[in-house]
Amino acid sequence: MSTREQLIEIAELCIRTGGYSSFSFRTIADQLGIKSSSVHYHFPKKEDIGLAVIDNYSEKFRQHLFNEHVEVLSAKDAIIYYINMFLTELTKEKKMCACIVLSAEQTEISENMKTGLKQFYSLNLNWIRHTLKKDSEFNDNKNINGVSNFIFSTLQGALIGAKTLNDSAHFITTIEQLYISVFNETLDSEKLYITQGNSE
Repeated sequence: MSTREQLIEIAELCIRTGGYSSFSFRTIADQLGIKSSSVHYHFPKKEDIGLAVIDNYSEKFRQHLFNEHVEVLSAKDAIIYYINMFLTELTKEKKMCACIVLSAEQTEISENMKTGLKQFYSLNLNWIRHTLKKDSEFNDNKNINGVSNFIFSTLQGALIGAKTLNDSAHFITTIEQLYISVFNETLDSEKLYITQGNSE
């Protein structure tokens, strides 16, 4: 892994655990054992590393969502796969989604970073819309945009709530209700990667 990639990784970790305002160039330089000037070499401004984190994080989501394995899944199984991406962040990585954290820090981030976050949101919403259209029930649903917004917003809120309460059951019970609301059937809990336990 290159120095630049390591810096992005450290900055992402800082954001996911403490927010954008929690770190400085000195913070990430110390963690990597280099001088602050070396960080400035790769990222002249803090905004630059913030943008790199958003781009890198969005690309990871893109690779998880837009691939042959996911494309062949039914709408229901694809949404369960998507739910499990958030559940993994909560119960295995024990961290918040970087872009959710940044979305809550609108006063701290630049306009360019806000644009990057909008693109992350569009990436997710476009994928959800594309996925729902696999199900004939949604092909003629004029409110497919609303359903997609509902899924994405509910997952974000459930993740925040579960971290705040330190209780992954909060996330699970919320997404179970989400699944019933969208597909009118019960979610098979065995399809979830982790079905019980606290988030930490």
